[in-house]
Amino acid sequence: MSQSKVKSGSIIGAGDRVAPYDAMVYQDGTYTIAVDGDGNVIKKVLSSLNTDDVAIQAAIDKGNVVEFLGDFVIKNTLMINSDNVIYYGNRSKITLANSSDVDMLSNTPPYGRNVSLHDISFDGNKTNQSVPKDIIRLEDANSWKLHNVTIGYAGRYGFYPTTGPLVRNYVYDFDNCKFYYGNDYAIYADVVNGLRVINSYIETNYGGIYAKGININIHHNYFDWAFGTNTHHIHLVGVTESKISNNYIMENGVAPASGNGIFLENSFFTTITGNTIRGIKGTGIRTVINSAGTARSNGIIVNGNSIRDCTGPAIYFSGYNPYYLSIVCANNSMTGSAAVTVFDFGGYSTGLVRNNYIRLGIVSVTTSHIMLKNNVFDSCTFNIGTYRKLVQNLGYTTESTGKDATISAGNTYVDVTHSLNDTPTTVRVTPTTNLGTRSFWVDTKGASTFRININSSDLIDHTFDWEAEV
Repeated sequence: MSQSKVKSGSIIGAGDRVAPYDAMVYQDGTYTIAVDGDGNVIKKVLSSLNTDDVAIQAAIDKGNVVEFLGDFVIKNTLMINSDNVIYYGNRSKITLANSSDVDMLSNTPPYGRNVSLHDISFDGNKTNQSVPKDIIRLEDANSWKLHNVTIGYAGRYGFYPTTGPLVRNYVYDFDNCKFYYGNDYAIYADVVNGLRVINSYIETNYGGIYAKGININIHHNYFDWAFGTNTHHIHLVGVTESKISNNYIMENGVAPASGNGIFLENSFFTTITGNTIRGIKGTGIRTVINSAGTARSNGIIVNGNSIRDCTGPAIYFSGYNPYYLSIVCANNSMTGSAAVTVFDFGGYSTGLVRNNYIRLGIVSVTTSHIMLKNNVFDSCTFNIGTYRKLVQNLGYTTESTGKDATISAGNTYVDVTHSLNDTPTTVRVTPTTNLGTRSFWVDTKGASTFRININSSDLIDHTFDWEAEV
């Protein structure tokens, strides 16, 4: 910040807000100085020693509203030892010193409730550490809000809330944040009640967001280049009452097919809608049940997504002994290469697939109670199993008719090409010439033809009209 000065209880800087504070830490070119709300110095250290954490910790311990002004280097973890605190960064940056091997920010339980961070950057300096550590690691904290916070070069997780003896781990809110170049997931929230990430940029991390729990809302973010070998841009496990919406998700580096754009495990009442997904090495959107026995996944809605050029399936429902109930897969646009499965339902599933546009893919629906209706299949191939119903799909023919199928004189049968996308279950034929006393029947129904027979040959041709249905 240019032309800044310290005034009792506030910061005044060119183009910056004026806000009261309980403590502030700033730099004067030689020293890093912590002052209280009256401007009294409470700690002063040489900036060249890279021990700015001493002055910053003194400011944190002094009050609930703390202002930062400068680019700081720390060697020790900054500890939050109170509740209801607000930290204003004023575009300041905190960097972890070489060989520190510590987390950058943490809390002392039971403290760390109702914490807000604004306009501040953290640099984990991962290439100069010997032990992978987290940028922000919490225990039994709750009600955190991060606004315009940048987290980069994490040795492990960017933000990692954990549950300790108090079993408190809920309500984390990220708005307009940036995570980049981290060696693991940008956000790793294990068993969380309430996570919201909006308008944020998550790029070139080992993985994007991992979360377990309820009430997860990931909206309007940009994900790019998750480079882990088995990680995903968004990975939710056992979640319920959650929504993933309007995100742009692209590429996941050189990871093999196991890395997905959105990966949903054993989850309930979750909506995936309005996302744009491009160039994923694994699956665009994958939901899976990976538990034995009577595991369920219920109330999954995949709606209005655009998925293109994935190495694996665009949308894939799968799992061990899977039971999907009340699936809706609708209004999605899916394009890929000719050898790519577009979507697959396995196990015992019930649901509706409708109004999707699918181009250049294999459409696979196996042993599932699924209705496919009003979809457009453009240059697709099909693997359609039993217990499914297809109605009014363009590009997948379930009904076909023909005229003048002819058994030539001297023959007793004709093989008719039905042009259906599957073996017909019903074929109706009507003779259009007089068979006399001869009987006729249909057999040998196959994937491309069926056969019309008569019990004895004749000296003339005999013709038939026919209708076939899958």
